[in-house]
Amino acid sequence: MKKKFWIFLLAAFLLAGTAWAQSAPSLVVSDTANVLDASLIEGITDINRQAERELNISYRVITKHFLGGAQATSYARETRESYPNADQVILLVMVIGEERYAASLGSAAQALISQDAVDNLLASAFRLPFLNRDYSGALAAFTSQLAGQMQNSSGKAIDTSGLYAGTALTPTAAVDPLDGFFREPAQSMDHARRYQEETEEAQRGDRGLSIWQIALIGFVLYRIFGRNRRTGLKRGCGPLGWIFGTWGVSKFFGWRK
Repeated sequence: MKKKFWIFLLAAFLLAGTAWAQSAPSLVVSDTANVLDASLIEGITDINRQAERELNISYRVITKHFLGGAQATSYARETRESYPNADQVILLVMVIGEERYAASLGSAAQALISQDAVDNLLASAFRLPFLNRDYSGALAAFTSQLAGQMQNSSGKAIDTSGLYAGTALTPTAAVDPLDGFFREPAQSMDHARRYQEETEEAQRGDRGLSIWQIALIGFVLYRIFGRNRRTGLKRGCGPLGWIFGTWGVSKFFGWRK
């Protein structure tokens, strides 16, 4: 009786594991890092339904905090290959804690859009908001342009309006990769201008001693210490020696720039 119980328990675990393995790949967006808007996940799920129906292509997204030393590209490829329909899958992996990402495409998906085209979309639409920690904005921008590319290649319409439903995102704002490109140089120019103004102000406020002031101080020091008051005879160096000595001391202490 006891042996039958353990056999039954083991069979139950195996069935549960099989059911989980089958259901896990069917999840369109696996947001384990919990960084995506719920409405965006619904929009991506809708786009996946359209892609599977019209193009026989599946779109998957995974977010994770860390990969434990694994490369994002290798993880994306190996995870995609574990799916039952791996050749039809486009998988995007977002590694939040390591600020890395990667996309992997099956052979059937690459017949519709190439890996190079996807990488270009990631660089132009995804990278900037992703690094600025706007993860939903980055994913919405990339998904929108990905759907547009697949639509152009196939001639089949894909509605992307669900990506922006219930969020503060707009299609224009989400797919504008040049906004930060022009904003950051402008900020750098402003910082440079302020640095120059502060430097010029500091220079105006601290000009140091002029050469004439140094000469006068050196001559006065010569008159005080360069002669013996009792005998009137010169001791040490002459006036030029005291002047050049004063100039050297001024350079050492930064009195003259």
